[in-house]
Amino acid sequence: MKIKQYLTMGLLTCMALVLSVSSCSEDGTDPNNLLPYMSAYYPESLTSTSALLMGNMESNGSKIQEYGFLLSTTESELLQSLDKLGDNIKHKVGQGHPTGDFSLEVNGLTHNTTYHYCVYAIAGRTIARSDIYEFTTNAIGLPDLNIYDTSLTESTIQLTCSFYDGGADLNS
Repeated sequence: MKIKQYLTMGLLTCMALVLSVSSCSEDGTDPNNLLPYMSAYYPESLTSTSALLMGNMESNGSKIQEYGFLLSTTESELLQSLDKLGDNIKHKVGQGHPTGDFSLEVNGLTHNTTYHYCVYAIAGRTIARSDIYEFTTNAIGLPDLNIYDTSLTESTIQLTCSFYDGGADLNS
């Protein structure tokens, strides 16, 4: 009777061990996979219809499958599950092990509109997001002047810039 009991206990223990080992798989969800450090900056080259989104990421050894920006006119949309977000909100920039600054030019924005944005990264089954920031596109009719380069001497200042009027009447 005791032998049957030991055999049964041993068999159950072996089955439990086999099930626990076989349920583990290599799917990139290493429990030691640290979240990346992420931040976003105020957009550069902001116009009435476009913005250059700027971000920074240090992967901390994370296995990043995808990273980019989330952009919406509604802050709450940025907190939804990524698989529910369309390409108009989720803007993939890259994958791999990002280190340092990255950017994305977004066009087709609406003038004089407040947008919310953040950096996102997918590491294993974890989705990390930076803090959420906002910016407002320029109103139409206000000219957009972007200064790219300057040089200064004792008697002159030289500016390299671009000017976009958004189709507005500049005589008003």
